[in-house]
Amino acid sequence: MKLYEEMPYLEDDQCFLREMKDSDAEALQHLMDNPRVYRYLPSFLYEQKYKDAHTVIRNMRRECFDTKDSIMLGIFRRSDPETMMGIAEIYGYDAEKEKASVGLRLDEPFWNADVGR
Repeated sequence: MKLYEEMPYLEDDQCFLREMKDSDAEALQHLMDNPRVYRYLPSFLYEQKYKDAHTVIRNMRRECFDTKDSIMLGIFRRSDPETMMGIAEIYGYDAEKEKASVGLRLDEPFWNADVGR
C-alpha cells in the first residue's frame, strides 16, 4: 500500500486538514498568484501545469492521490472553517520504513499567525 487507501481528514482542537473542493479555488488561486508563496508549493502546483485553481482541484485527486504518489489537503482553522489558510502535502512514502514526509505551505496573510484564533 502506498500512502492512504482513502482520502484522509486530520484534525485537532485548532485546525483541520481536508481534501480541497471547488469552493476552495479562490484561496488556492491566491496561493498560486503570490510569487512569495508559489515558489514553495508542491511540484504538482509549482510546475504550473494548470493556471486555474478550479482545474488544479478537479485534477488533483486523479493525478496525485489516485496514483498514490502524494496527497494535498487544505488547511483550515476550526474557528473559521471556510477560510483555507494553506495546503499540506503528504509525499515520499517509503513502504519499507512505513514513513512519509509531510510539508505545509501557508498563504502569506497567515505567516506568523496563531491558528487558534
